[in-house]
Amino acid sequence: MASLSGKTVIITGASSGIGKETAKIFAKAGCKVVLASRNLDNLKKVEEEIRNLNPNVVAIQTDVGDFRSLDNLIEQTLKTFNKIDILINNAGFGIYGWFHMTPFEDIENIMRVNFLGSAYLIHKVLPLMIEQRDGIIVNISSVVGKRGVSGMGIYSASKFALTGLTEALRVEYKKFGIHFIGVHPGTTDTKFFENARYYGTDRMQGKFMIMSAEKVAKEIFKAVVKKKREIVLTPLGKLTVWINKFAPSFVDFMMSKVIKIT
Repeated sequence: MASLSGKTVIITGASSGIGKETAKIFAKAGCKVVLASRNLDNLKKVEEEIRNLNPNVVAIQTDVGDFRSLDNLIEQTLKTFNKIDILINNAGFGIYGWFHMTPFEDIENIMRVNFLGSAYLIHKVLPLMIEQRDGIIVNISSVVGKRGVSGMGIYSASKFALTGLTEALRVEYKKFGIHFIGVHPGTTDTKFFENARYYGTDRMQGKFMIMSAEKVAKEIFKAVVKKKREIVLTPLGKLTVWINKFAPSFVDFMMSKVIKIT
């Protein structure tokens, strides 16, 4: 397995959940870690925690939905560590409920944060990686970025967009030594659902197999080390994606019984 020691990695959405746990694992591996998030207080706490593991860490307050903020993230990373080896696009939020009840400004915002922010960062780092003929870009999509789910239409759309971009660019930039990895978590034990926006419902019904953020982070790290093309997480997520290839109508039927907007 290749060593990542000394590599510079940017992780968005690093103040909690999957981003925080991923940052800790890469720090333990000897990487130079750049933490990016809007929540500066939480980000500083993560920075302090990681500094006990690895002194090469910096927290940069970043709004993924603000392209000027992303310019600053790249600029400050290069100023601090001189290069960017790995980009992990993890930041995002959820919208659940009835699509027709969702304000359109929120639809625009989730596309900007969940997709366009990641696309912008990729656009900024690709010239750097092309020049160094090396780089890894990890896009954290979702199982619902492989199969649309009722009550999660616009969230699914934002993740489908990220999945499509990942698949296309993986082929497009392979000749430059740049590797793209798509990560598709299922339901993860974070505050994601607490922080999501709900329209026409106050919750999503359904029983799901839940994976810890630490476990997801470990899978992301292994995918980077082994340069996998994509990973789909949780047994239920893998099963859903597999069955949907051959029997999408059956998946439609099962989702109508299991997932309900109330």
